[in-house]
Amino acid sequence: KIMMDDGVNPIHVYSTLLNVSIMHGWVEMATKLYREMLNEGIEPKQCSLRSPIGYRKRLDEFFARMKNETKKGSNPIF
Repeated sequence: KIMMDDGVNPIHVYSTLLNVSIMHGWVEMATKLYREMLNEGIEPKQCSLRSPIGYRKRLDEFFARMKNETKKGSNPIF
């Protein structure tokens, strides 16, 4: 309510906070923010999930490369 009264679009604030939380691995904080967003009636937009999806894709690629290196004889870590 305060953000909207000040002319700030809360979806952008929540999206930024979600992205930063996920980027730093703060899953609990991201979950709380997402829940708060829904409770406040703020509908998530594509921008709210763009970075988390991007991070997931990059992590998947990283782990695939790790597995490939392990097959080459590197020291496996998983």
